[in-house]
Amino acid sequence: MKARDFIKPKENVVVIFTHGQKFVIQEDNTGLTGEWKISPNRTVERVILYHRDDNKNTNSLYIGNYAGAEPSTLEGRYNIRLTHLQYIGVTSLNWIEFAEGGQNPIRYL
Repeated sequence: MKARDFIKPKENVVVIFTHGQKFVIQEDNTGLTGEWKISPNRTVERVILYHRDDNKNTNSLYIGNYAGAEPSTLEGRYNIRLTHLQYIGVTSLNWIEFAEGGQNPIRYL
């Protein structure tokens, strides 16, 4: 499956590639994505995370509701807050195939 397969009609989604260094999932299914160069004013309803774990050689997928962006300590970067974050499985597709884009770790759909 590709990122588009998880999107509802007319839904604005951001897809993020991460190795997970600053990706946080809380017990209440909220979370933070880490520090990204995004436009904090862009309309986004949900976030799909493609988490590559090189140690396990897996690409895990998560999806959550976008709950806003907060400035990080790095200029021009933001931490995306998530609610209703859930694990949705793994994919054998590489990032470019999954997101149907290029090397950029951020893809808006």
